[in-house]
Amino acid sequence: MAIIVGDSNGLTRFSSLEYQAIMFVLAILMSVSWALVEIVMKRFALLPVLFPGVFAIREKRLYFFDIEVNEVSDGKALRWEAMMITRLTVIVVLSYLWESCVFQTTTHVGKDFPLEECRRGMDCFASELRIQTFISRNHQPVNCSSAHESGEFFDKQVVVSCVMFVTPSLTQWLMHLAIAHSQIQMTLKAFGVLVWSCGQYAWFHRVILATSVISAFIVCGLTFGGVMTNFNSSWSGFVISFSFPVFFWIVWNCGRILQHLWMQDSKRMQESIEENLSLALKDLARRAGAVESGEPDMGHRESITRKKGYFSSMKQTFSKLPSILKNRGSSMSGSQVGGAEAGSFGPIKSSDAAR
Repeated sequence: MAIIVGDSNGLTRFSSLEYQAIMFVLAILMSVSWALVEIVMKRFALLPVLFPGVFAIREKRLYFFDIEVNEVSDGKALRWEAMMITRLTVIVVLSYLWESCVFQTTTHVGKDFPLEECRRGMDCFASELRIQTFISRNHQPVNCSSAHESGEFFDKQVVVSCVMFVTPSLTQWLMHLAIAHSQIQMTLKAFGVLVWSCGQYAWFHRVILATSVISAFIVCGLTFGGVMTNFNSSWSGFVISFSFPVFFWIVWNCGRILQHLWMQDSKRMQESIEENLSLALKDLARRAGAVESGEPDMGHRESITRKKGYFSSMKQTFSKLPSILKNRGSSMSGSQVGGAEAGSFGPIKSSDAAR
């Protein structure tokens, strides 16, 4: 026997207290995983990596479905909801891997003998369906070695919990790791699609809210009423069942924030269009008033001023043209007379020189 804590009962490999200690180890692992997720999410900007297409960071600005988040309150709310969906995914995946690869548990409520679990070699414990059981921890071992057919075995309603260690197998571990990875991708992709649909359609947003509330009531009612344990007997199934209402509630909150951001973005765009249109109309009215009053606008006035300066300079040039031509004519005639005189006095000077 493998009894470590408590006396050996001769029916199970481990006592009920030891199995509960093993489940406590699972709780510790989940808490450590939560702490790691919190540290990593706060230290690094992992939202665009975990939710591509949903979150984006450009130039130190947060974008949600390509809409810039300007308000700090909206950014904090979105970050909180994204961390909540990450925590929820981590819990579901760890529960699945724990039960599939390490430690398997099943729970039933009723009077029937756990025949199927005993055939699989599981250790079973029976406890009364009362609140005092959580305090007294009175779990009686079930003798699986005794030959018994399926049917009523207990005198009253009891909670039968069966546990066993999973036989290590590398191929099984790889298969369950692949399933866990697919589950993570499916959860994150479904989150993005549902949030976008909630932001686009108001009726879909209401449907998600109704689904969250109704599923929460159904899961709680069936679980605590003892009906859910007939088909949801494992720990991972229990966690997944309660994760559905939480998932839809997070989607509803993010859809509400997305609707608010879209309304703000459309309002800013409308205000920008109205401002530009009003400026254009004011400029058009100013120009129309200037034309009607006979006063050209500033650009037209500058062009007219430039044209006036050009024409005035041309006018001055043409007015000075006769005097310029006259001066040039007189200078040319003076040069011709001087040349003639020089030609007539030349021979006289030569004859005088000969004399």
